[in-house]
Amino acid sequence: MSTTDDDNFLELKTAGQVTDEIANLAFEIADGWYQDTRIDWEDLLNRLDGSQLADKSVLDLGNDLMSPAIKEIKRRVQVMRKEAS
Repeated sequence: MSTTDDDNFLELKTAGQVTDEIANLAFEIADGWYQDTRIDWEDLLNRLDGSQLADKSVLDLGNDLMSPAIKEIKRRVQVMRKEAS
C-alpha cells in the first residue's frame, strides 16, 4: 500500500486500541490465508500493518511483536476462529 504525507497513521500500542474493525481485518486475513492451518503471526501482522480503516486512518503496528496491542489482536483472532468452527 502506498502512503502519502496526508495519511493519518494510527500507531497501535495498547490492547484498548484494538477495535472490532481491526480484529475483523485480522480475522479476515487469518481466514483467507490460514483457514485450515496454523497462523503465521508474523506474516499476518505484516499483511495487517498499513491497512486503511473506515475512518481513513492507516494502521501502524510498530515493531514489538509482544506489545499489548499485538497480543490483543492475536487473542481476538483466536477467539473468532473458535467461534467460527
